[in-house]
Amino acid sequence: MDTIISEVDPDPQWQLIATSERGPRAENQDNYLFITNKGQYEHLVDEKKQTGILKNWPEGHTRLVIADGMGGHNNGRQAAEAVVKALLKLDFQSEPQALRDQLNLIHNQLFEQFHQGARTPGSTLVMADIAPSGKAVIANIGDSRAYLYHKKTWKLITRDHSEAEFAYRDNEISEADYAKSLLHNSNRIVQAMVFGSSGIIANKAGVKTRQHLQELRIELEKDVFIQTIKAGDILMLASDGLWSGKDHYVSPLSIATDLSNYAKQQIEDALETTQDNVSFVIYYNQKIF
Repeated sequence: MDTIISEVDPDPQWQLIATSERGPRAENQDNYLFITNKGQYEHLVDEKKQTGILKNWPEGHTRLVIADGMGGHNNGRQAAEAVVKALLKLDFQSEPQALRDQLNLIHNQLFEQFHQGARTPGSTLVMADIAPSGKAVIANIGDSRAYLYHKKTWKLITRDHSEAEFAYRDNEISEADYAKSLLHNSNRIVQAMVFGSSGIIANKAGVKTRQHLQELRIELEKDVFIQTIKAGDILMLASDGLWSGKDHYVSPLSIATDLSNYAKQQIEDALETTQDNVSFVIYYNQKIF
């Protein structure tokens, strides 16, 4: 086991915790990035912490990122690192359309760098850019997730990018069949940053082929959207190692007031069943106005 836990500026009214655990894997292909409201950043390089200060980061704004390198593909860890490094250079984003455009640009640049045909490495991505007002622009590509804790209840606010997800969007399966698919955590993802997509984008004839495509399918409101975070809410971004080992896992356990202990408990619970790396970031801000 190799656990990384970072707690930034512990304060009863403002907390940010990042954690990454190698788990039973030989390598940690997960990565995370946070940029605090004061421009302090942290992410992983070669599985070790890299820290610094961004001088031009807008005060009061926060960025959270989880990137999970695709297991079984060459250079999965490097792909996740490359996504995180690109996001470290990206200006704060306040609108979904602009963020989607930037993510497509980053993806296309990295696809050209890492392209290996069907074995091209990839990385999931879930991220949140949070303004001082609590307005957050959230983006998801793959099956890393965002959860929001509001009024003592956890809610999953992102959608895993499985074949069933896009089949339901395109009216190819019923709502009942889609609901059944959500009860199983073994659904394979069909797109990722760097890798591209397979079987979810129709050609001119309206046919979704299994061909490996560079293009991503990122839809506004579903995959890139605005979420209001209110004072006292908690936002958690997590790789699938946190939840994939548990059948019918919908949301994490009830929150405790001590987020540091809560993070440690989440890791312990995940390691009982997971076969993957486990990474997540937790954000709490009582000072949102």
